[in-house]
Amino acid sequence: MVQSNAYIFRKDFLLVLWKNIPGKVNILSNYLQNSKIDLITAHDMVSTCFLDISSLRNEKYFLKIKCNATELCRQFGGNDNFEQGRIRTKKKIHGENNLENIIESADENFKCNTYFVILDSFTNTLKHRFEDFSNIVKYLKYLIPKKCQKKT
Repeated sequence: MVQSNAYIFRKDFLLVLWKNIPGKVNILSNYLQNSKIDLITAHDMVSTCFLDISSLRNEKYFLKIKCNATELCRQFGGNDNFEQGRIRTKKKIHGENNLENIIESADENFKCNTYFVILDSFTNTLKHRFEDFSNIVKYLKYLIPKKCQKKT
């Protein structure tokens, strides 16, 4: 089966993206596996990791990943752009205004329908997994001796 160059570029983009995300989560993961874990520090690290992953959801980081994927794709002689798919239009009923925005750019289409979806899914999963932990830390932080010391 022959793969199109656009598919290869898409794959390279996702490869570069997934190379960057686990690095941000790896530090948190290693700390949470430590037997001498400090709950407040762990909670702060979870919050920082969530903010780091959320900060990737912007144009600047998308272009940075696209640039790295372009370099990777050029090394192997592939196409360095997303393939423009068929532009889909929604049928309108008589008298209906089509207010839905149609994304015509292949880059914008990939960014909205793949890149943002992956990051949103990842951040929502991270938030959901640590929601109970955050609630426990919120109630227990008053019992930790470091937080109970009076400032003089």
